[in-house]
Parts: sequence; C-alpha cells; structure tokens
Amino acid sequence: MLVVGGCSAECLNTALASAELYNPATGSFTPTANTMTHARAFHSATLLADGRVLITGGSNATGTLLSGADLFDPATNRFEPTGDLLDAQHSQEGTLLSSGEVLLTGGRTIIGGAGRDARAERYSPVTGLYRYAGPYADVNAAYGLIGIPATLLSNGRVLIASTPLAEVYDPATGTFAATGAMLASYIESFRTATLLLNGNVLLTGGETENITAIAGAELYDPVAGVFRATMNMPIPRTRHTATRLGSGKVLIVGGDSYSPCPNCEMYSVAAAEVYDVDGIAWTAVGAMKFPRESHRATLLQDGRVLITGGFTFRGDGSETGFLFTYPTSAELYTVRP
Repeated sequence: MLVVGGCSAECLNTALASAELYNPATGSFTPTANTMTHARAFHSATLLADGRVLITGGSNATGTLLSGADLFDPATNRFEPTGDLLDAQHSQEGTLLSSGEVLLTGGRTIIGGAGRDARAERYSPVTGLYRYAGPYADVNAAYGLIGIPATLLSNGRVLIASTPLAEVYDPATGTFAATGAMLASYIESFRTATLLLNGNVLLTGGETENITAIAGAELYDPVAGVFRATMNMPIPRTRHTATRLGSGKVLIVGGDSYSPCPNCEMYSVAAAEVYDVDGIAWTAVGAMKFPRESHRATLLQDGRVLITGGFTFRGDGSETGFLFTYPTSAELYTVRP
C-alpha cells in the first residue's frame, strides 16, 4: 500500500513530498525510490487500472494551491510528473471510472471557506491530460461544503453525495443529473459513502455548518434514485473512515465527535463499530490504540484493514484550549472469526 504526502504537523506549516510503501507480509514501511515533484497535503490519490497511482492537486506548506500531478509506478518504485490540472485545487475526490479515466469532483480553488468551486475534471491515463467533465447539475454548486464523497456505482455512474442536493455523473454522456434529495435537511460535510454488495450506498456521519458531528446514517438506492433511512451510528462522527469488509459489512473507525455549544467540546475518538449487512444493527469492535481523525483505512488482500495517518485532537472550543498530536504509528484491524 502506498502512503503519499500529507502533513507531519500543522498543515498550514508543513507538507510532505515523501512517500512510503507498506508490506503486509513483513508489517513494515519502506520509502519509495524518489519523492513527488511537489510537497503536498489535501491532495487526491487514485489507483489506476494499470496499477499506477495518480496524485493530483493539494496545497504546499505555504498554502499555495497546486495544479501539478504525479504518477507513481510500482514497477519502478518512482514518481514521474504528468499533465497539470486545469484548475489548481485541494480537497477534491478522485474516482476511477470504468473507462480507466479518473473523475475529480468537489475541489476548492481557495483556502478556507465553503463550496466546491473547482470545476469537475477527467484525467486520461492514455494522453496524460485533463479535460472538464461538464457542469454540476446544481447551478449553485459552490453552496456545497468540502469533504463531499464520490462513489462509483455498480452501473458505472458516480454518486456525488452533497446535501441537501445529491447528483449522479454519467461518464457515457459526460453529464451530471440531480437525483433524490438526502434525508438530512442541513448542509453537511465530511461524511462517508460506501458501496454495499447489493448496490446501495451507505452514508454515515459528517458535520453541520455549526460544526456539530452527527450520528445519522442513510442508504441511497441507485435503481429508485432515492435515499432511505437506516439505523443511526451509536455515536456522532465526522472525518472518520468507512471500509467495506469481505463479508459485506462496513467498518467505521475513528473520527471526531463535536458536541454542540455552549459546551463546544471537540475530541477525536478511537472507537470502531461495524454496520450489519442487513442494516439492522451496529456492533462495537473495540478501539484503536490512538484516537485519530482524517486518517485513512485500507482493506488489504488478506482481509485486514490498515489504519494510517491522521491526527488526534481535543479542544474546549476556545482559541487556546486545544491540542493536536500526529501519531506516526499505524494500526491493523483483524476481522473477528
């Protein structure tokens, strides 16, 4: 597994060009043969059909947005530059399409504030170039917050799960179209969206405009084009991860559990739970060694899940009453027999 870029401390002051490879057989990380052409954080990394990895956009240590992109080739263990983005952006989602191209959605062209103001783009591994993917169905697309997941559906289309409006991208026609409205009536970001074995999409958690984490969960049915209620998570979470296991169940790990003011307590969580395939129960499965949020969770070929990166945060809502730590350790989740 490739771990690339990111921050080693506060992301407004640091960004990394380095990368590491994790070997599940040895449980060890080793550096790649070279580094990216740019140090970057808040970028996207997408595994291509030929085994290479496309790394796009993000921001550097000075907060400058990047249009440059790199390709990592596991055969040579090296990064090489590829075509630049049309819009320098950060926090975009990269989705591998059935055609082998990569769709980029939800990016931002400024630091701070709300809105997915970057236009959607498509990258071709054949030409190494980007082109615009077409306008969003929502003419007020900048209304959405960052952290909007994009999910490849079983029919080859892509669900962009923004609230209160959701839309679907059709790669064949190159168009976005509105789909059913989400049940959440508030603007929300940093939720997760996971394709289930039955073709539905599970959406969990996120945070509201007033920085409150939610426990809500719902299901998107791509055949009917509607969202339906399912059992909420036991605790509120935002900036967490959701990973579909081999059994079809979904593992939810970590995140932040913001409480509403006047308490304004904000803290990373270590707890993990699993969503039942039938959607009738959430089951606690222990906790990580370290609370963390904005991390990554990757399903390995042997069925385990590797948890990497992220940070641990605790604050009381004041300007000074907060603490950030950045764990260098990684953790493995093993499915119970």
